[in-house]
Amino acid sequence: MSRIITKGNVGVFKDKLIRPDKIEARSSNISGYGVFAIDTIEEGEIIEECVICDPMGKDYTNYDYSEAISRFRQYSFSEDPHPAIIMGYCGLYNHSLNPNMDIEQDLEYERVVRVIALKRISKNAELYLDYGWDLSE
Repeated sequence: MSRIITKGNVGVFKDKLIRPDKIEARSSNISGYGVFAIDTIEEGEIIEECVICDPMGKDYTNYDYSEAISRFRQYSFSEDPHPAIIMGYCGLYNHSLNPNMDIEQDLEYERVVRVIALKRISKNAELYLDYGWDLSE
């Protein structure tokens, strides 16, 4: 699903993003670092909100953020014609075909994505995102 931020949203910033107070980065058995729950996270709970940064300084008025999110899920920014970096813990979530969280764009504000629990996540469990491809391929 592709959504382009409308001009009405450009320049509309949240006063305060939701801070990730139930997660932390640790060494992971899956790959390098991962993100882990330090408290129980309930299904549907917003885990954190992150800002999308465009390192190329593109004009955000006509930028398709869902494309950046899709590219994040694919874990391949190198060939993206609109490279983007999603801040926060987003670069540390490891892949799973059975994810326990997902990211979605908050269309009310410019350049904000939410990380949301897809199911209840127990304390000390690692958070996983489906990158959108099978690592066995």
